[in-house]
Amino acid sequence: MEERRKVLVIGLDGASWNVIKPLVKEGRLPTIEKLMQNGCYGDLESCIPAMTFPAWKCYSTGKNPGKLGVYSFRNVDVDKHEFGLYSSISFKSEELWDYLGENNITCGVLDMPTTYPCRTINGVMISHGAPRPWGYAYPRELEKELKARFNYKIDPDYLPQVNKDAAVPSTRSIIEQRFDVAKYILQEFNPSFFHLTIFHIDPIQHYYWKDMEENDPKYGKVIEDFWALIDSRIGSLLEELGDEKTYVFLMSDHGQTAVKATFHIAKWLMQRDMLPMKRHRSALYAILSGLGQSRDKVFSIVGKTRTAWLVKFFIPKHTRQEILGLFPTEQDDAGQDTLLRSIDWLKTRVIPTPHGPVYLNRAAFASEKQFEEFKNDLITELKAIENPRTGEKLAKEVYRREEIYWGKHVDQAPDIVILPNEGYEIASSAVSRQLWDYSASGWSAVHRLQGIFLAMGPEIKKGIEIQGARIYDLAPTILHIFGIPIPKDIDGKVLKEIFREDSTLAKREIEYMEVDERARIKGKIREIKSLGKI
Repeated sequence: MEERRKVLVIGLDGASWNVIKPLVKEGRLPTIEKLMQNGCYGDLESCIPAMTFPAWKCYSTGKNPGKLGVYSFRNVDVDKHEFGLYSSISFKSEELWDYLGENNITCGVLDMPTTYPCRTINGVMISHGAPRPWGYAYPRELEKELKARFNYKIDPDYLPQVNKDAAVPSTRSIIEQRFDVAKYILQEFNPSFFHLTIFHIDPIQHYYWKDMEENDPKYGKVIEDFWALIDSRIGSLLEELGDEKTYVFLMSDHGQTAVKATFHIAKWLMQRDMLPMKRHRSALYAILSGLGQSRDKVFSIVGKTRTAWLVKFFIPKHTRQEILGLFPTEQDDAGQDTLLRSIDWLKTRVIPTPHGPVYLNRAAFASEKQFEEFKNDLITELKAIENPRTGEKLAKEVYRREEIYWGKHVDQAPDIVILPNEGYEIASSAVSRQLWDYSASGWSAVHRLQGIFLAMGPEIKKGIEIQGARIYDLAPTILHIFGIPIPKDIDGKVLKEIFREDSTLAKREIEYMEVDERARIKGKIREIKSLGKI
């Protein structure tokens, strides 16, 4: 084992070369430019669909969603007519820092989505997405230190969909804080492996992309300025390391690009009598939609009138969620609540979810033959959908689940997954006034399959652009750098093409290991611990 080696991974949620490369060319991102000149870089293909859940775990495990049992933000149980949100304990796999920790390598993980609830690792973990300002860090006493030293916050005080003006300084403060905490962890705990995610650049790009493209006088430079901030803080972090033996990776869970159009798949299915709704829910929802009262507009009104604190103080969280569930949503992840509560589960044949996954209700079919015929016909119809303004297909491809997923948990996967053509968003709100929306009034940027990959280090080739890297490849590549055998059930491969031909890492034979029962038991124990049962 190469104990002298260190690895730093900086995850930049939603980072895309289509934004970064032009800014590098203009001289706005000198740190990233230097990393590109002294390392390897290229596209990083995400999982399908290219979503935060499960993409970050595909990175940290090196496995496809079929082995993880998570396919999007939403857990849809068609048989039980239930739905819920996934969390860290939903994933059925060990992660990169587990393998490293078992080899006595100290790790640090800061703010990576899919890590809440926080769990025990050999080192430090500060999880992302905690619903309350405690229970998010390991060791637990670290939370008091973070609060006292940094006034640590889980999320910005203002989000772009609530207050577009206040969101800029609020988000900037959070990003600065993440880099400050990263520097503190490196100084105090000295991990050999450290992962930092800068998540909040993702919503900034979602909501200010159109302003960037149109060179809006007020918001046109917001995205550029955020990338300049991130570039500067990466530079400071690397200076703090001051260690030429450290391997540095920049990566993203997916990319982003401008919205061409939003397709409302629930409306399309309802028009074809494939998605019956409960009458009382759909009628109320239709009235609110007809009045133009979307959930995002409610957020905006509350934000502008500065009454958010009153709402939080006097109305319990579950009641707020129930009220908001009556409103349509311009951006669909939250609006899935409304759809799933409104579906007539006994009659529906299809349950759509945001961004492409589609579930079928087997109980609605008299036979397996009828089910398969319906599925084949639906796939054919989905492939034929065209943008009425341009004639461009909505879908780049429509997959059966077994075509893109493999592993023990494929039976939990959506039956059909739509991979949209670049720039198309698939929304599933229960009622929409139109089938196609070209306004980009909510998100003006959507996810794309290609994120970014960049690696620099003592044995990495310099100034080389590579092709074909996938999000699954990072975990095995990092294990190879540390000289740790790669579990045979990992789907990714070691990116040997990034190493200099004369280097130890290029010449060293890739070593694999069987996945033994001991590792599985350890994973189960960690899961139980994270639930507080032991």
